[in-house]
Amino acid sequence: MILDKVSANARISHIPLVMIFKESNLTSERTTPPLFGTTSPLNITVPGTIECKEDLDATPKASQSLEEAEMLEAIMAPPSMQSSLMDAKRGASSEEALLGASAAQLHQKNPIMHADNSLFIIDWDDTLLATSWLGAQGLRLDAAEIPAVVQEELRALEESMVQILSHALSLGKVAIVTNAESSWVELSARKFVPGVCDLLSQIRILSARSSYQDAFPNQAEQWKMEAYKCVFHEAFPDLASGSGKAHYPRVQVLSLGDSIYERNALMSLAETVGTEKLLPKSVKFVERPNPGQLVRQIEIVLDNLHDVYASSADPVDLMLELEYL
Repeated sequence: MILDKVSANARISHIPLVMIFKESNLTSERTTPPLFGTTSPLNITVPGTIECKEDLDATPKASQSLEEAEMLEAIMAPPSMQSSLMDAKRGASSEEALLGASAAQLHQKNPIMHADNSLFIIDWDDTLLATSWLGAQGLRLDAAEIPAVVQEELRALEESMVQILSHALSLGKVAIVTNAESSWVELSARKFVPGVCDLLSQIRILSARSSYQDAFPNQAEQWKMEAYKCVFHEAFPDLASGSGKAHYPRVQVLSLGDSIYERNALMSLAETVGTEKLLPKSVKFVERPNPGQLVRQIEIVLDNLHDVYASSADPVDLMLELEYL
């Protein structure tokens, strides 16, 4: 079935087995440039929908940074507790049995894209951890106990988080970039999803807020843009300096996030580096999901990551829609 939904912010063209979702609560008050032209034809499937989006014009709501601050305030423990970072990090774990297409299979399909020239940049709150939902349940880092029904939902989410982070680590370099304060990722993982802590020890974690709020006061989107540049330069120092062109003919950056900030940060990065050197691939999650919706989004990404990762022709710009979760 092909859906004939066209909004003011998206131009939809129907191509067999190509799909993108348009999130219903994303608003636009001004026009922004399309993300480097047309998305490439990928075999991305979710039951009941087949669509391809050529470009997306959207900006965040003006209150988004305030909403984000309120969300984190609702769940964060008193500042004194933030000094107690994880005491120990266990050894790296192998999650190969959880992965779908292996890195070797993907490399065989497209040797241009491989682990050495691939970088995943992933948001934390409401992209991996259902932070808004936890806050709505009245749960904070200093909560004495977590209700059994909530623990059950968190264990299912934890399993999905392990799968997607393990898969990303097998396919390239991985960074988690958050607009929350430093140590929030580690502390919230330790409290709510401890099963991912081993994997976090293998991942670059950067607080965009703590790193850039002094230079850019009250500019949450700019924090993300600067943080994306930082982790890109760390991942590909030769390319960033212009000396590694032969070794890295082209790299890809795959961005996962629930906010338009992540997409715009990727767009800004690719414009700075140049799309002849950097192939941007963005997947926007829905905002403020519950754990079940977040698990479903991760499943969709994992089911289609083979094609998203292996595509080397054109930028990829995808958006998940709430009504299909």
